[in-house]
Amino acid sequence: MLIKRNDYERIYQLIAAVVESEDGSPAHACMNFSIFGAHILAEHFKLSPSVKCGLAAFHLGGDNDVLCFGELRDEGVTFSEDGFHCWIEADG
Repeated sequence: MLIKRNDYERIYQLIAAVVESEDGSPAHACMNFSIFGAHILAEHFKLSPSVKCGLAAFHLGGDNDVLCFGELRDEGVTFSEDGFHCWIEADG
């Protein structure tokens, strides 16, 4: 089950307001969005969300344009304390 776009926007705005009120940056608060968002999805939408953290890479199309949340090291790309992304997975 997907939530409606207006519900998603309302959840985002709520979490962004809390992050900003604590002098945080919504652009760098994926952990806050994932944890609070998962709680809201479980409590109010009765979904079974799971927070995931680690290396995340997205193919943007074109000439192999890739957006990567990670860190480039000698052994390759990996996640690190400063190079990672958090997201929520729920019902596939």
